Amino acid sequence: MSSTNYFTPTQIEKIVDYLAFARVKADLELVPKYPFFSGKPFPLGRCCEIRDAVYQLIVNDIKSNHSHEGLLLLINYMKQGHSLDKIWGGLRNLYFQNALQIGDYYLDVSNDTVNPNKPRVEVLPFSESGFAEITDFDTFVDIGQRYW
Repeated sequence: MSSTNYFTPTQIEKIVDYLAFARVKADLELVPKYPFFSGKPFPLGRCCEIRDAVYQLIVNDIKSNHSHEGLLLLINYMKQGHSLDKIWGGLRNLYFQNALQIGDYYLDVSNDTVNPNKPRVEVLPFSESGFAEITDFDTFVDIGQRYW
């Protein structure tokens, strides 16, 4: 069964709630370390650091038997053989993107690092996310020219 059929919309909301909670905890650690990036205030430009910090918090919460309902949903899904992975690539061929993936879902825990007015966390079916691997140098250059 694919994960887009596995989780109900209510369960996805609980997962988003947990990820938003983890993101706030990550921000509290990261803001003092990275207050600015190229003159722009946190979180702008910090998608890698944020994604990595949230991922580590998830790992730590799993090890400590944290009981947030959204985390428990992720754990139960992983117990069925699915993994939570860090991914990097291009988003809509406009931006470089660091995110997480579990099954058929794209988990963007740094959704506000280009536009701070966007929600911190976005969860979408992977097929609707606009995310793609960067498989060649030309694509990297095209995104880099637009992004930078």
